[in-house]
Amino acid sequence: MINPQRLQGLTPDEFERLCLAGLNNKYGAGKRPFRRRGELTHPDQGVDIEGETRVGWTGGQCKTGPVTPDVVKEALKAIAGYREKLVRFLILSAKSPTPSALDTFKKLKSTVTTALGPVPDVFMWGPEELFAEFGAEFLTFADQLG
Repeated sequence: MINPQRLQGLTPDEFERLCLAGLNNKYGAGKRPFRRRGELTHPDQGVDIEGETRVGWTGGQCKTGPVTPDVVKEALKAIAGYREKLVRFLILSAKSPTPSALDTFKKLKSTVTTALGPVPDVFMWGPEELFAEFGAEFLTFADQLG
């Protein structure tokens, strides 16, 4: 069992770096390593982290605040202008989503699209899922940041 408090003290920048490291460890053998987006010349278009894995582009939106239904709706809507064909989109959250946020996510995840079409695989990973997906290295890196 993990302690979700380990992630809740991280700044948005630290949490994005943590998720970037986790995604590169998990999927880094793909065509292009994951990188952060969102600089002035490279607006994020709802995607904080992107990379091209063996199966196609994956994008992630990182959230450090409370994950409510409105946050979920905003994250899923924000990628509508993203200009890569995503095969996977992840909402990566430092805090566990509220039950109503989970319900909203389940209702909307099949409707997510980018500028180039629908996104077939959409997931929301809270602290438990992040630790399950990224493993022990994730815990070590989280401890170094926090």
